[in-house]
Amino acid sequence: MENGCLNGVTNGNSGNHAASTAEAAAAAAASAVSPPLNERSLETVRLIGQFLRELGLSHSVDALVQESGCALENSAAASFRRHVANGDWDAAEECMQSLQSLVTEASSATEIAFRLCEQRYMELLEAGDYMGALNVLRNRLTPLKFNTGRVHELSTYIMCSDAEELHRISGWPGSLAGTREALLDQLQQFFPPAVMLPPRRLLSLLDEAVQYQLAKCRYHNTDLPVAEVSLLADHACSRDSAEFPARCGQVADQHQDEVRCCQFSPDGRHLATGCKDGAVFIWRVDDLTLRLSVARRYHIGEERGGVACLAWSPDSRLLLCCAAEDSSDVLVWCVSPPPLLPPASAAAHHHSLLAESHPNGASVVVNSASVLSGGSSEPQRFSRGGTPEESLTTAAWFPDSVHFVAGGIRGQFYLFSLEAGYRKSWDFIRVVALATRTDRDGNTAALAADSFGRVRQYRFDTMQDETLLQEDGSIIAMCLSRDQQVAALNVVNSGLRLWDLQHRVCLQRLAGPGISQGGYCLHACFGGLTGNFLASGSQDNCAHVWRIGGADSQPDRLSGHSGIVNSVAWNPQHHGMLVTASDDCTIRVWLPTGRALSAAATDHGSGGTAATDGSSGQASANLASSPATHSPSDSNPDEDDDDGILE
Repeated sequence: MENGCLNGVTNGNSGNHAASTAEAAAAAAASAVSPPLNERSLETVRLIGQFLRELGLSHSVDALVQESGCALENSAAASFRRHVANGDWDAAEECMQSLQSLVTEASSATEIAFRLCEQRYMELLEAGDYMGALNVLRNRLTPLKFNTGRVHELSTYIMCSDAEELHRISGWPGSLAGTREALLDQLQQFFPPAVMLPPRRLLSLLDEAVQYQLAKCRYHNTDLPVAEVSLLADHACSRDSAEFPARCGQVADQHQDEVRCCQFSPDGRHLATGCKDGAVFIWRVDDLTLRLSVARRYHIGEERGGVACLAWSPDSRLLLCCAAEDSSDVLVWCVSPPPLLPPASAAAHHHSLLAESHPNGASVVVNSASVLSGGSSEPQRFSRGGTPEESLTTAAWFPDSVHFVAGGIRGQFYLFSLEAGYRKSWDFIRVVALATRTDRDGNTAALAADSFGRVRQYRFDTMQDETLLQEDGSIIAMCLSRDQQVAALNVVNSGLRLWDLQHRVCLQRLAGPGISQGGYCLHACFGGLTGNFLASGSQDNCAHVWRIGGADSQPDRLSGHSGIVNSVAWNPQHHGMLVTASDDCTIRVWLPTGRALSAAATDHGSGGTAATDGSSGQASANLASSPATHSPSDSNPDEDDDDGILE
């Protein structure tokens, strides 16, 4: 019998035996001593409890606190939170007396008291208790002597006739619109986390973790909201499913010689390409298919050594062109006409024929109306004196789309404007590459890479200059990141080097086959949704694409060209569109895999021909060959009739 009692069996009732066994197991589990929680575990429990409380799962919070023995907050802080949430302002102020010693800064206690009284005042006005509100204003807010401007503003609200007028004039949504919860979020910043947790702390940590994974993802190139990224596994886009230009979608072979440079307009609607034989093509970008079609053709003359530089104005209307050799002028075409001007302004532009005399006695006449009208296929020429000794081979626009700088290896470095032509110069600056950026005071500075391996900053408004960085070798080309804080330099025998312009330190060296050898003028370009991709031409007939700040420093290789890739351009609006220009006389359009395959299928269905060499590669291994469509070499039916030839 004793043994039966111990086993929980009474009169042979096996059901009672099972129940008693379960109860005994539960009791044993309850009586078991849990191992003590370390500091990290205690903090995690607090964060989970806060998250459950924000979800409204109060019973789960109570169970968590009871089982873990870990309070979410200081008891006085918990009472303070409860009183503010319930609008019990006297009790909230009383709790603040015990919390005052825990505030991070003594001055913050006054601000906390001010914000509590401000909320109380607004709620009294909303309820129509004007005498109570006036009492708070006079006896609580004013004596604090804090933010007197806000106190004066609050005093004007007492004239509101009802709650609706109060909401409209003050912009305060009301006590039922979550303003108490918002007040608590504001007040939590004044307390250390051990006393009162920052709002939505667990969600903030999860969002930061997801954002870090997105930043490290090799191919991520979309604006996917952080809340839509799964937490169950690390984020990683696949190459063929991402908005990454992995495959060739079009091969355009209209050029008859080596294509040296390419650049998209800032609005992403046009692409400009320049050739060794002096041809300049303007391509139209189809918004739906992202296919290119020739819109205009210009020619600067083969005797100039071909096209060396193309630059779009920030408003996407004007295209600037520099020749490769022995060219003392800069050419500017108007690709897109400006909006219609008011009659007075139009008349002023029509008669703006300006001439400026220069120290050497030369005079350059610039008709700004002809540049801005877009009515002629002839370019406007800009030069200082037009002497044979001058050579302008690189240029860059100012943000106003009116001024630009131009320079060359022979020591010329000029500032021009569309209205007046030549304006100012720095003497004896042998310029290799140019860019502009906004300086600390908000004005524009010109960055010039020179023949001494330096990048120097020049201010034409103050005529001040300074050296930003010094390279060990000769700089061949330069481009700036979207935020103008990082410069990518192509350095002879050193590959691409990324420089932080603010701290003036080298961040990273990017090397690869065909990037580091020799002195070829290979142009690079930042791109992608956040500007975290860097693409570059190379001598190995491929384009190389890096994810800046990514976990893998090896580039993706886009192969398909049969000659050196001289230049790349990333569409600033269509972030998955990349163009490469090559010595094989073609330009290639690289698109996300889905878009590229869709374009190929459309061309096959319409009777177009598909190229068989349009493959793309990752690192050193090529993907399977994918179709790439050729643009016909004959005249394009969409091409404009205003082609210009400059002899």
